[in-house]
Amino acid sequence: MDNDPTRSEEPRRPRSAAMWWATGALGLGTVLFPFHGIPTIENHLTDKIEVRLDTIGESAATVEFSGQDGRICGLSSPTVVDKATALASAYGVHTLNVCDKDLATWRANRSKQNNGDSADTAGNEGAGDAADDADGSKDSDSPGTDGSKSGSGTANDAVAATMKLFRPAAEFDSEGLMTLTGTVPSELAHLQLVQAARNAVGADKVRDQLTVTVPTTPSAEADGVVTSAFTSLGSIIEAMPKNLVSGVAKVTDDGLKLTGIYVSEEQKSAFEGVATAAVPSDGATPGTAPAGSTDEGTGGTQKAADSNNPLAPLATDLSPRPVATEEDAAAVQARLNEVLAGRVIPFAPGSAALLPEAQPILQEVSAAAKQFAGLRISVDGHTDSDGADAANQALSQARAESVLSALIADGVPAEQLTAIGYGETQPLVPNDSPANKAQNRRVVFTVGKA
Repeated sequence: MDNDPTRSEEPRRPRSAAMWWATGALGLGTVLFPFHGIPTIENHLTDKIEVRLDTIGESAATVEFSGQDGRICGLSSPTVVDKATALASAYGVHTLNVCDKDLATWRANRSKQNNGDSADTAGNEGAGDAADDADGSKDSDSPGTDGSKSGSGTANDAVAATMKLFRPAAEFDSEGLMTLTGTVPSELAHLQLVQAARNAVGADKVRDQLTVTVPTTPSAEADGVVTSAFTSLGSIIEAMPKNLVSGVAKVTDDGLKLTGIYVSEEQKSAFEGVATAAVPSDGATPGTAPAGSTDEGTGGTQKAADSNNPLAPLATDLSPRPVATEEDAAAVQARLNEVLAGRVIPFAPGSAALLPEAQPILQEVSAAAKQFAGLRISVDGHTDSDGADAANQALSQARAESVLSALIADGVPAEQLTAIGYGETQPLVPNDSPANKAQNRRVVFTVGKA
């Protein structure tokens, strides 16, 4: 599949490996059962995938099939991670019509292979749809993945069993690094988490230590729900740097555990809002725990488990950042000097517009600036001697304010920042060569206690 909202009748582009893989999964019914009628299969797959896309907020997207070849068009925000999310939502949708007896026999044989038992196979006569519908439901008397009858709890049991295989975690540290560890069930899930981390801190700040382990026991019911869970985890990862000094999001046997140090009460609320939206509960209120469980965190909250969400219950244990001492202020100053050693924050020539290359530098500055409360950080702008004094003063002030705005957007509280333009009045070196002038055009930081 590919996504391009502006594409009309241009030639098809070569697909990536992930796209070929997804297309193969989507076209399974066409490959195995060509005599059922291609138009019927195309319509069936299209309907299922459109329902899946609607659940991730892409109701305006369209699905097109030509035989076994499909594509998604018109995503609201067609970035790499959005494409991955759309593909993940469609993955596992099959059209595969077989009789229930054959399906039961196959599942029972697979159960024997995985569990080493010798249970007799059993099944019911009659035709049924083995495909995973968008709501994860199946015929009431069709067997579950463990060979048992499936009722209302079978899909949830399959999800719970599948999630036990996967324990991903994301750790965001005070230097702006994001480390991903644990296991995920597919390359698409891997891509989703890695791309979310890259969106949050930049590609060069991501430490990808994830392992892909594909489940050996197939579960159509579990597949869509588990994939959605990793999409939710990705949204939490993206929210960490702007709201936390540091933090960990970890999937455990008891649900999703979020720990960390928050920047301000407002940012704590914003982060918890993202987490709650990603892992909704069954009407639970903050501070209430599921029956038989306790909240062991200090000042944390725990939500009752949502039986349809494999990440539930959500538990948070967030602490405020410490108030800086003189030693802390000196340490932050040293860190900011280290960040800028041998490099400058780049702007467009003669302009206060930051260049894209400034982003990774500013992310490091932001990570250091957010560590402590009670700091005052002056953003100091300087120019070389070219041009009129008044123009240089205005430019240096505008550049300092651009950096200040970027830091606020990245989560540094506005009240601890000021912007001052010094124009050409404080050169580092004489303005007698292009190299020296380049050194004098700079934005630096002065740290002190509030």
